[in-house]
Amino acid sequence: MTATPRKSGQSVFETVAPASPGLIAQYPTLRDLLDAEISEALKDSENLSAKIPIAEITFQPPIPNPRKIICVGMNYPKPYPVDGVAPPSPEHIILFGKEGETLVGHGATLEAPRGTPADSFDYEGEIAVVIEKPARHVTAAQAMDHVLGYGPCGAGSC
Repeated sequence: MTATPRKSGQSVFETVAPASPGLIAQYPTLRDLLDAEISEALKDSENLSAKIPIAEITFQPPIPNPRKIICVGMNYPKPYPVDGVAPPSPEHIILFGKEGETLVGHGATLEAPRGTPADSFDYEGEIAVVIEKPARHVTAAQAMDHVLGYGPCGAGSC
C-alpha cells in the first residue's frame, strides 16, 4: 500500500494502492502471502493496483485467522481498578493473548460485555504490529527485520 502525501487537515492515507488482482488471485489474503514468504511482493509497484480513495475501503483485521496474538498491557494508568495486578507502569507490563475472533475491522460494531466486565470496557489507542516471519533470540538490531507493518488497533478493533 502506498499513501498520498498529507495536506493540512487530511488523513495520512487519503488514497491507497491495493494489491493487484493477479496477486490477490494467487494470494487471496495477507496470511496466504506471508505463508508463501513473499511479502516483498507488496513493495513492487507491478503488484499494486491504481490508487483508490480510502473512503471506499471497508477495513478488516490485518490478518485473517492470525496464528498468535500477543498483547502488552498495563503500561499506563487505568481509569478503573484492576485487582491482583501490579500498579500500571512501564516497569510492570504484562503479556496476554487475545483470540482472533475478538478482532473486528475499523468502524465495525463492538459488543460491550455484560455484568461487571462492562465496568472496565473503555477505549484505548493501540498499535498492531504484524510480524512477518518467526523470530527467536533476536537482537534489538535485528528486530525490525521481522516486522511487516503496523496498523491502528484498539478496544477489540484492528
